[in-house]
Amino acid sequence: MAVLAENGEVAFVRLRLSTDEIRPLLERHQANYPNADQVEAVARAAVAASFDIASCRQLLTSAMTWGRGRRNLTRVLANPPNDIRGAVVEANKLLTENSPAEAVDRLRRLHRLGQSFASKVARFLSPDKAVILDSVIREALGYAEDANGYRAFISDCWEAHSILKHGNPGLRICDVEAAIFAKLQGY
Repeated sequence: MAVLAENGEVAFVRLRLSTDEIRPLLERHQANYPNADQVEAVARAAVAASFDIASCRQLLTSAMTWGRGRRNLTRVLANPPNDIRGAVVEANKLLTENSPAEAVDRLRRLHRLGQSFASKVARFLSPDKAVILDSVIREALGYAEDANGYRAFISDCWEAHSILKHGNPGLRICDVEAAIFAKLQGY
C-alpha cells in the first residue's frame, strides 16, 4: 500500500488507476460481466412503462442476475408487488434529484435486498449518476456498508472521473466503478 504525503497529512493508497488503463479494464470487465447494455435497456423500458409492476420486477431480475445474485432473487421478488414498485419509483425519483445514496437506501428497504444489489439496480436506472458498491470494493478499499459508505465511494468515483475522463471520452461514473472492480479482481 502506497503512502502519500500532502499538506502535512499522509494518505494510505490502496488502488492506483491511470488514464491509459481504463479502456482495457472496461473491456475485461465487459468480457466477465457481459450484457450490461441489455440491463440498461430493461431499466429504460421500466421508465417507459411508467414503472408498472411487471417492469419493476423485470428490472430487479435483470440487475440481480447480471450481478450473479440468483440465490436472493426469489426472496427479493417475494416482496409485495406494490412495495417493489414503490421502491423503484422512489429510487428513480431520488436519482433524478442527484441523490444516489438515498436511492440505494430506499431500495434497501425492500426485504432481502442488500446494498450490493440495491446499488446494482440504481446503477442500471441511472448509469450516469450511480455506481455499484459491493463487497469486493467495500472490503478492498474500506467503504462501509451503509449510506455514508456509498456517499464516500461515489464521491471518490466522481473525483476519479474528473481526472480519468481526459483521454477517455464518453466515460461515465459507472465506468469508473467498473474499472475499479476489474482492477481489484485482477482481470
